[in-house]
Amino acid sequence: DEVRDRYHRLVARAVEEGLSRPPAAWEAVRIRPYRSLYRLPGGASGSRAAFLKIFPARYPFERIVSPRIPCAARTEWRVLATLARAGLPVPRPLALGAVRDASGVRRVLVIEEIEGAVPLREAWRTIPPPPLKRALFRETGRLVGRLQMAGYHNPDLHPDNILFRLREGRPELFIVDHH
Repeated sequence: DEVRDRYHRLVARAVEEGLSRPPAAWEAVRIRPYRSLYRLPGGASGSRAAFLKIFPARYPFERIVSPRIPCAARTEWRVLATLARAGLPVPRPLALGAVRDASGVRRVLVIEEIEGAVPLREAWRTIPPPPLKRALFRETGRLVGRLQMAGYHNPDLHPDNILFRLREGRPELFIVDHH
């Protein structure tokens, strides 16, 4: 669709430019040795914002660009697609690619932004007490239960990897960061 095409073009441009200098419009959210996360603004055509994850090669076999070689970006893409098919609330993966430049090979994953969502840890500090907090507890328990029933185990599941937003007065939760 049009949104995926836009992000595939963006990944192609990133590959072409080698990601040596991310464009100024990209907002650095988190920069770590093994993964960088940028927020990409929405397009002029009304397309939604997205997140770009850049995974540098950590092991020698990851320097080989092949669909048969495992890498964190491809693993996260597959997990997102599998969880979405199971009806679990996850962001939609939009593009996947690899960039080869002077610093080696880096995998690139683009996922949609969940508009208005904040990390659960932040939401917990800011939402008013009892009724909404109780509902948030229930929804968190339901979500973790649905993950368990689907056979999904995330060893890195914590309040910053669960996003919260209010929709029609009810809490809505999403799981992110499936590397």
